[in-house]
Amino acid sequence: MARSKVTLGDWIQEAVNDGESEHSTKDGKCTAIALMHLQGMSEIEVHAVKFGSASWTPIQLGTLFLHKATTYSQELAGTQTFCLVAYYGESKEGAARHPFRIVGELMHEGLGTEAPTPAGKDQQAMRLTELIVQGAFRKDAITFDTLLRTVDTLSRQSNQTLSQNALLFEMFKEITIENVKLTHDYKMKEALRQDISAGLKQLPGIVNNALGKPIFSENTNDTILFERLLETMNEEQAKGILSHLPPEVAPAFIARLTQLAEKKNQDARIGRKVAASDIAEEKEVASVIESSSE
Repeated sequence: MARSKVTLGDWIQEAVNDGESEHSTKDGKCTAIALMHLQGMSEIEVHAVKFGSASWTPIQLGTLFLHKATTYSQELAGTQTFCLVAYYGESKEGAARHPFRIVGELMHEGLGTEAPTPAGKDQQAMRLTELIVQGAFRKDAITFDTLLRTVDTLSRQSNQTLSQNALLFEMFKEITIENVKLTHDYKMKEALRQDISAGLKQLPGIVNNALGKPIFSENTNDTILFERLLETMNEEQAKGILSHLPPEVAPAFIARLTQLAEKKNQDARIGRKVAASDIAEEKEVASVIESSSE
């Protein structure tokens, strides 16, 4: 990012504050500020302001000195260097200085402004070289400034994108963890329900045996026992039992066995769907974590 320049008004405010500070090394308060034009080793005073009855603000003084410097250099070729000099107390020597530059005339109507002599030829060549160098430096300055602003814009956009991606990842991770937790709770509740259902099926026989009398009918016990046997036997065992049943009983046995088989297949399909959902969620969580680590 390009460094911001200190304006003339800001520097004048600092110069005035330096004279009024308790820890100042100046000879007193700021009494005057002069605008000097630098020419080689010499200085030419362009304008000066003494602090007295007139009330000046730093911004007004900065605008005034900038206008004076611009007006002074408008017909001078090339970049002109000026300097603000602050005076304190009764001292005649400037105690604070602030140089700055003003771009003067860069283009001329023509090159025939010097006399047709060897000295004029040298002057013309020097001025042409100065214009070429100034144009090259200005082009480079514009190019570098554009590159710096482009890099700064891309950097801010990249940081913003990274911040948004991190926020979205945290949100997605929390949602995924919550879904896994809900699925786990559902599976635990379903397992508990099945255990309770199996226990309730065994309850009539346990109660009858414990009390020594038929609280629940024997038909209920027989039905529960029959269902438990059908649930645990395999296909070969079922065929073996069916071969020993009377013809009038075989259809009822087959119908009941078919109902239990369908229920068992349905429970298995639900279990496979839940397991597949769990595997998909685990893969998705692993993918998100792997992408975030990259």
